[in-house]
Amino acid sequence: MSSESSVLDRISGAMLEISVRVIIIAAMVLALFVGAKYCFSMGFQIFYQEPMEEAPGHDVDFVIKEDADAAAVAAALEEEGLIKNDHAFMIAEKLYNINIYPGTYQLNTSMTVKEMLEAINLTEDEYEERLAEEAASAAAESEAAATADPDVLGGGSDLVDEGQAEAAAAAGIQVETEAASGGA
Repeated sequence: MSSESSVLDRISGAMLEISVRVIIIAAMVLALFVGAKYCFSMGFQIFYQEPMEEAPGHDVDFVIKEDADAAAVAAALEEEGLIKNDHAFMIAEKLYNINIYPGTYQLNTSMTVKEMLEAINLTEDEYEERLAEEAASAAAESEAAATADPDVLGGGSDLVDEGQAEAAAAAGIQVETEAASGGA
């Protein structure tokens, strides 16, 4: 009987050893799967950067304090609803070799992480200069559109109504309204 007991002990020991190995292998496969899924998701968020909203989105005045590091900026951006994942932002900041400058920036929910990083990579003076250039460009486009559009100038008439005059004035064009000429 002791030989039967010894055989049963060896068999049960071998079965236990095999079971433990199967459980360890299953746990490793599961961990590998979960890790691969997480890495894919993180890589997707870093390199295929989807904005939070479709264009035009909405503008958010975002303030970066003097002593803020990338982690604090990323957490604040996520809290403001500008980015989806603060960890992906910090990794992208390192990959793109960005220096974060303090200041107030106008960011938009339709911007990608890379566009936000480029915006805050500027010094505040450079950023304000860029905004002024964009505003001047938009004003020039508006002026060009106003002079090229015959509806703005009253469909070929020399006289325009008050709404058209306001649009022309915004573009820097001086016009005479119907009311000013005695109402045609």
